[in-house]
Amino acid sequence: MGEIMGGIAENWQTYSGFFISWILPFLIVFVAILLGYRLKSKTPWKIGTQLVQEVRKVSDDEKQQPDIHVESHDQRGGITAYQVNIQPGDRQLTEANAKGLEDALKKFSFKSVDVTAVMGDGEAFRLASQIKNFLVSKGFDVNGVNQAVYSAPVQGQNIEAPNDKGVINIIIGNR
Repeated sequence: MGEIMGGIAENWQTYSGFFISWILPFLIVFVAILLGYRLKSKTPWKIGTQLVQEVRKVSDDEKQQPDIHVESHDQRGGITAYQVNIQPGDRQLTEANAKGLEDALKKFSFKSVDVTAVMGDGEAFRLASQIKNFLVSKGFDVNGVNQAVYSAPVQGQNIEAPNDKGVINIIIGNR
């Protein structure tokens, strides 16, 4: 038994010396080369599972647009953001739309207006706030901006006829 343990200890010293002499310096040089290559090439590091890519403008002749950052979380390989689809900007209450809204409301006999946006849709809430501010500036009695959850999807801008209490509902849904 003593000979076996002595043999293992002797071999261990040989292998540990080989590891420290040859393998460890090789690993240090390999990591240094890899780190130098990454710093020189300025390629983005993959941090966890997040890879950030920037889409920049192609030439100065094009209309200047801000940089767009695309992030991919918990991706397991493949191509991140090969095609980026950008949504149109927020809806705005234009002068033409405001005039049309005012004309539509004048067709009804009512006491007040309730303005409601779909809950959780910030863009719809901003448009509803613009509508409320416009109606208040025109002297209408306005309640809201309220937020509500509906059993079916609500899209676009909807005006409901006055209810039995004389209240018109303006509901702003998703785009």
